[in-house]
Parts: sequence; structure tokens; C-alpha cells
Amino acid sequence: MGDCIDRYLHLVAARPDLFESEGGFAYVTDEARLRERSSAEAPLGALYEGAYHYLLVDLIQMSDGSLLRYERFVQRAAGRGVVVVPESDAGIVLLQQERPSAGGVFWGFPRGFGEDGLSAHENARKELTEELACTAWDFVELGSFVADSGVTGDRVVAFSCSVSDVAPKTGYEGTLAWRAVPYEELRGMVQAGAIDDGMTLAALRLYEAAKGLA
Repeated sequence: MGDCIDRYLHLVAARPDLFESEGGFAYVTDEARLRERSSAEAPLGALYEGAYHYLLVDLIQMSDGSLLRYERFVQRAAGRGVVVVPESDAGIVLLQQERPSAGGVFWGFPRGFGEDGLSAHENARKELTEELACTAWDFVELGSFVADSGVTGDRVVAFSCSVSDVAPKTGYEGTLAWRAVPYEELRGMVQAGAIDDGMTLAALRLYEAAKGLA
């Protein structure tokens, strides 16, 4: 398996896209420099590898030359994560799901992590099929966003689509319930704080921009 830095350097070689910078800073990927700065109490490298994410502690050379340790999560798959605004005859479809990472229950749009070998469009269709068990068509790409640039650079692609025959399976990935609501009711839920999931709010804003809504 190797140590944290061995795993980190393997990831540098396998996924160079994760270590590209468009700013004035740079990811330090020289093994000697990494080992010099790493310690048992404050390790650098790939600290954890799960089914969906890596936890990395990078050594960053900032634009002023200073060095900074930076923790970030990166998606394990190279494909893009997706979130979908599903439109039915009865309204926009929302799922109510348990989210243990946030310690609560949230209303939101269907979404999923990236998948190796799938385009964002293919992944969006797959997620709709899995989460809503519906018929879906007319997928429109709305744009993309980084959900939390403080801890991850993973870019999520938002789509809208038309759906029918919606029949989510209760219990699948924490699904408790679903409902279809008119747009104005959806806006009211946002204003009342009933919808506060960040990915859902970002996708909704892109949807509104695409539709020319206020």
C-alpha cells in the first residue's frame, strides 16, 4: 500500500488534473520536499481513500513563495458529479432524504457523484433512473459549479429534464418521501428555509437563469 506520500505521488501520476492550478500558487509534488515537511503529527499526502473520495493534505507554494498545508477532498472518479432539476406535469420534483453528513433531513433535487466512463449527461440520466425510477427526456445542461471551493474543487454539472411516471423507492439512499411542486411554491420553500441544501440551491439558480426567471 505504501505510505501517505507514496499514495499521493501515485495519484499525481494517475490524475494530473487534480494538481493543476489556474492561479499563482502551485501544488508541491517533489517527493523530497514533501517528506521534509511531513511528520507523524502533521502528515502530508493522501491520508484516506474511500469509495467516493480521497482526503489529501497538500503542500502549497503560494504566489508570494510561502508554503501552506491545505486539506481537501477530491472525488475518486474522474467523471463529473451531477444534479438534476426534474420537471413533471405536476411541478418540479423534490426528494426528501436523510443526510448523515449534515445530521439532518433535506429536501432537494436528485444528484450523484461522478462515474468513470460516463459523460455528465449519461450520469444525469442514470441518477434519475435510480433515484426517481421514472421516464426522463429532454435533458438540458444548465451550467456547472463548485459546491464548496474551500474544501473541494469537484465541479458539478446541473441539468433540467422532463419526467413522468415518478415512483421513487422509499429507503433508497435515505429517501423518505417525494413531492412535485409548482415553481412559485418551490421559491416559497426556499424563502422559508425549508430548502437549504447547497447543491439544490445552486442548481435552482442556474435553472432560473436559463429560464429567465427572477
